[in-house]
Amino acid sequence: MVAVANEGGPIYIYAVKTLGKQPERYHLIKGIQYEYVTALSFHADGTFLVTATSESRLLKFFTVPALKSSNDKQKRYPAHCQELGLQGRMSDIKTGHTQTVSSVAFASTGAKPYIVTCARGDDTTVKFFNLRGKLLADMDTKQIRNYMLSVSSDSNFVAVANWMSEVKIFQVKRHKSTGMFEKAVQAMALKGHGKMVRSLKFGFHPSGRSHIVTASEDGTIALWDTAVRYEIGEDPKRLKSFKCGAFVAVALSPDGRMIAAAKYGELHFFDADTGECLRTSLTDGGSAAAPPVDGDQTWLEFSCDGQTVLLHEPSARSCHIWDVPSRS
Repeated sequence: MVAVANEGGPIYIYAVKTLGKQPERYHLIKGIQYEYVTALSFHADGTFLVTATSESRLLKFFTVPALKSSNDKQKRYPAHCQELGLQGRMSDIKTGHTQTVSSVAFASTGAKPYIVTCARGDDTTVKFFNLRGKLLADMDTKQIRNYMLSVSSDSNFVAVANWMSEVKIFQVKRHKSTGMFEKAVQAMALKGHGKMVRSLKFGFHPSGRSHIVTASEDGTIALWDTAVRYEIGEDPKRLKSFKCGAFVAVALSPDGRMIAAAKYGELHFFDADTGECLRTSLTDGGSAAAPPVDGDQTWLEFSCDGQTVLLHEPSARSCHIWDVPSRS
């Protein structure tokens, strides 16, 4: 499934395999009134969705029943968890952010799940919550402005793209026997970009080494290996660096072999090993007269199978799913 939201408030959750067919199957959530959704994230198993709202900066949780791929009648529909009486779990959470929430992640792989958020503007905090709404950690990047965050595939690390050239990566420390969240600490930093880092995404290399891709205003895309002995001060390894222009969104394919990158009106695919551009496509954003205002975010996500990417640009009225070029 894929979830999209707009300033009008409703959230549409589509069954991807029905897209392009008639009729497309989707859930419509109208549980957010008078505000709009600024960020959202699925639980890893697709059964829950967390959303961040604009003015109140609340986190709201919704159940996500399976969507039928045929015209059979739906028997279950999304529900606001606050109204289900789940013994305090996944009730609405007051984040305490002073600015609009720009990223929320449902870190639900590996051990016990948690929620992590960051905000726009001069609120440079990164906040961690459990599913009962308890604030677990409140970290300050002290980097003037945060743009977005990304969580590693095992939910143990959180990286934050910000106004500065250095990317801070926080580690979640857990109780050895219960797996419960104990604290968050700054574990390492990505150093080497010359200007602000607009976008970043964790991936996971097939050999088991954790990788992350970054895009900077200095005109470079960099690929990093974070599987290092950071406990003794070893820095992440900068594996590749491609000088290819100032991109505003990047994503790393699940197999770690391809990088998707977006700039205003263009979508590019790069070979992660060589930096070769495999394809360039013009997008809806190409008609924009000027770049989006500060705070507007271009979003780019690979599908779990690595066959497609989802792109949303602030200047476009729609989200689009693009096929991924072959590397052969």
